Amino acid sequence: MLGEDIRLSTIPTPPANLRERIAAAARVCLDAAKDHPDRMPALEGELNTLVYQAYGLDADDIAVIKGSIGGKKGVQLSSEESESGDGG
Repeated sequence: MLGEDIRLSTIPTPPANLRERIAAAARVCLDAAKDHPDRMPALEGELNTLVYQAYGLDADDIAVIKGSIGGKKGVQLSSEESESGDGG
């Protein structure tokens, strides 16, 4: 809420092997989006799991994230967000 004490924390830097796994999973998702869109939900789930690990999120954190997106599929970034990398 506005006016509440908000504590900022640093964004974690995951180990190199986890960063590599995230990058590889993202590439697989991009390729599948073109050639095998039916595989996207499972691949996105795998990618999300890796990102949750990178941020050290627990089950409660993940539940909040999943609840906030409410099963939305195909969330599109504006071209500005896509180009700047600020979309996610």
